Amino acid sequence: MNRRFLVSLTVCIALLAVRTLDGKLPWPVLPFAPTGSLRVLIIDDPHAADPLPESQRQIFYSSELDAHVKKLGGVIHPIPVGTDLSTAGKEWQDMYNRPRKGMPALIVARGPTVTYDDKLPLTLEETLKLIK
Repeated sequence: MNRRFLVSLTVCIALLAVRTLDGKLPWPVLPFAPTGSLRVLIIDDPHAADPLPESQRQIFYSSELDAHVKKLGGVIHPIPVGTDLSTAGKEWQDMYNRPRKGMPALIVARGPTVTYDDKLPLTLEETLKLIK
């Protein structure tokens, strides 16, 4: 393994530990996959003063959401605000750099077209309906 990979892995593990301890972002930082036709980005601030409602936190744990996106041939990435996307594809960078209407944010794109860009819905059911 090269040194850059090991440093990146160490940083990811450290970020995961911090986010897990505060109970806000319990998922691992995933490497960015090549862009598919459907891209879903969930952005949250692990240092926000207000904790997320339980119904929203469950969205981050949801294997149902992950399976739904994969079934549609897509890729989903929940990430904390401030994530360095310099090695990610331009499509992911463009999605991440859009002005946010609130946090946590949900951005859904099909190809080059953004189909949803707003706050993350309060429930998994509402989220699933938005991702088609």
